[in-house]
Amino acid sequence: MPHLFSSLRTFVAMSIIRTLVVCLISLFVYPTLAQGVGIGHWRDHLPYNNVISLAEAGTIIYAATPYSLYYWDDADGSINRLGKVEGLSDFGIAAIDYSKENKTLFIAYNNANIDLLRNGRIINIPDIKRKPILGNKVIRNVTLEGPFAYLSCGFGIVVVDVQRSEIKDTWYIGAEGDFVDVYDIIFNEESIFAATTEGIYTASRTHPNLANFEAWTRDTQLPDPNAAFNTLVFFDGKLHANNANPVYNTDTVFVRDPLDGSWSKMPAEGNAGKHKLRVFNDKLYVVNNGDVTIYNPGYQVDGRIYQYNQPDSLIIPAPVDVLRDKNGYDWIADAMSGLVRTENIWGNAIIRPDGPRSNKVFEMSIVDHSLWVAPGGRNLQWSNIFTPGALYSFTDENWSSFDRNNLPVFDEVRDVLSVTVDPNERTRVFAGSWGFGLFEFRNNQLYARYDASNTPLQAPPQLQDKEIRIGGMAWDRNRNLWMSTSDATNLLNVLTNNGEWFSYYLGNLTFGASQTEVGKVVIDDFGQKWVMMRGSKILVFNDNNTLSKLTDDQARILGAGIGQGNIPGSRVFSMARDRDGEIWIGTDEGVAVFYAPGNVFSGFDFDAQKILVEVGGYVQYLLEEETVTAIAVDGANRKWFGTDRAGVFLMSPDGTQQIHHFTEENSPLLSNTITDIAINHETGEVFIGTALGLISFKSSATQGGISNNKVYAYPNPVHPGYSGPIAIKGLVTDADVKITNIAGELVYATRAEGGQAVWNGRNFNGQRASTGVYLVFISNDDGSETIVTKVLFIQ
Repeated sequence: MPHLFSSLRTFVAMSIIRTLVVCLISLFVYPTLAQGVGIGHWRDHLPYNNVISLAEAGTIIYAATPYSLYYWDDADGSINRLGKVEGLSDFGIAAIDYSKENKTLFIAYNNANIDLLRNGRIINIPDIKRKPILGNKVIRNVTLEGPFAYLSCGFGIVVVDVQRSEIKDTWYIGAEGDFVDVYDIIFNEESIFAATTEGIYTASRTHPNLANFEAWTRDTQLPDPNAAFNTLVFFDGKLHANNANPVYNTDTVFVRDPLDGSWSKMPAEGNAGKHKLRVFNDKLYVVNNGDVTIYNPGYQVDGRIYQYNQPDSLIIPAPVDVLRDKNGYDWIADAMSGLVRTENIWGNAIIRPDGPRSNKVFEMSIVDHSLWVAPGGRNLQWSNIFTPGALYSFTDENWSSFDRNNLPVFDEVRDVLSVTVDPNERTRVFAGSWGFGLFEFRNNQLYARYDASNTPLQAPPQLQDKEIRIGGMAWDRNRNLWMSTSDATNLLNVLTNNGEWFSYYLGNLTFGASQTEVGKVVIDDFGQKWVMMRGSKILVFNDNNTLSKLTDDQARILGAGIGQGNIPGSRVFSMARDRDGEIWIGTDEGVAVFYAPGNVFSGFDFDAQKILVEVGGYVQYLLEEETVTAIAVDGANRKWFGTDRAGVFLMSPDGTQQIHHFTEENSPLLSNTITDIAINHETGEVFIGTALGLISFKSSATQGGISNNKVYAYPNPVHPGYSGPIAIKGLVTDADVKITNIAGELVYATRAEGGQAVWNGRNFNGQRASTGVYLVFISNDDGSETIVTKVLFIQ
């Protein structure tokens, strides 16, 4: 656009004084909307209400969840996260412990991986994880003794030299060297004791070869020498061991006489299930189902912690671990509430980062900084997996959870698997379940429940309207909500903008369009409804925008044949409409595109086409070896593909060029199995649902507009030491952007990705910008939309 920039120097010279004044006054007054994280950065969105293990390190209390870590720093009263985003090597923590001698936090994962956190550095020890082991390769617990960590594993005991950060030895302690599932280990001056699923094993500490199974013997003086034990502790000079009975609340704590080795039941202790036995300040802490009971020597009860000041009164205490810190606070790891600090029964605080109450993600919907997550699901046979009814929202950077704990109706509901936010009113949300009807929320409150009693929604005929299965939902341009009802006689329904319901029987329009499995719904630019079906089929329905007039309705089922849709593979897993109006589908044989969706009922060619790409010098079809489980389109019309085993791919708008490929191996991605992807088009943040939880990545593309709107740059000013990207936001779609210094010299030029342009802070020669004010000139292609903004560099 030479007409815009030919007089660039003249423009700058004439406005230089005005620009400087405006810069000094207004540079820091750009919008301060929450940006979350910087471009190219990740953040996780995991539950922190289920804490399973605790460790104390000076002023810090570490709390491990099954997913990641967080910690409370008493020095400044802060809550901090520590997961894959922050550098941990893995996901799925089994236990933690802190070595004061080595100033090291020991982190053991369920898959037998190990991290050591020392002096702010994470040291990974992957040897056990990588080693082929025939036994149950899991870590149950960590016991620190001197310079070593002793790992209770599903196959035996592993000894780790903490100082040298390496595996020292492996002990198979069962008879004839068999695998034994070990749950806890403890030492006294003479012996080592191991609690296992097959009794208690013991060995002398001075034995020259503890890797020899003959060094170990099973204690036969127990009432049942083969019983399972899960936790050990020395208290009042005696070994205490909990017999973990598989029958609920029938555990028994046994006490070993140090003189003759005989065992007896612990006095005064009931049979509640027990997770941990701990000793602090010569007092025995017994972590039961529902409470923590504290005993003095002689087994007099010194106290009982059985109630917290719950933010939600329906959640009952579920302690699984406990520690007493140097300041006299009792800290409880609770499976429902997170980390609890308590001085007595009444004085306590629940401490945890903000997050959803579950890590499950099946489908997401986002509008205007409001993300909603449906955690239910169905299997490949389209049957229930019976995930408890729940729904989660992340609105304006805050999480809210809806489940049986605060929404009693969800106590009877399972598999909430579809969700959609009203595009014109983000406080209005619909959630569909697989067999339990439709729910409408307004302002974070349940507004209505819809089923056969108050709508035309139908269940499969054989179920007599008892199980309405909402497969998918989508909004049309008139703000009518369309939804599919799987296995019903009428597969499609609509709730209009004025509250009317219509239900559509399509069996008379096309064979097979009734009483069959249907799922996700996408609406194209022609108002046609594309409905995913089980197998390699898609139902397309056109009501010709007449809703109640049925005589002009059209329906067609697309399949695998030429002229019939040409859908590849044996299953369709995902669908999306892009910004050009094309319909993209993900199958078990990669990706295909309907470039002319308006031709479905015209008689002209409309078949899906696969995309040829070059990979390693060879030409092949896009992701043809992958099952594509999720598709999302960003503000630059780029395609985000989620797969069932290969992570996430970001491709160019036409799908031919790979921009990113994120996996759990090369990024903080939690799992290579992707369930759904949703994009905040205002910020560019991409939310990725995985089999292990939700994580997000801040992309460079946002949604553009027909004009520049509230244009600003961030960060602004750019402070010394910052080396990340500078984003210019609020632009007309695909704007042309040129950046000059105050003298009018061109420093950088680029094109916006959707509504956002990104500058790396360097000039064309790769040199970092020096201190000063930089002008950003923005224009669309014909020059009808122009604006100038500023960026201040401070070096």
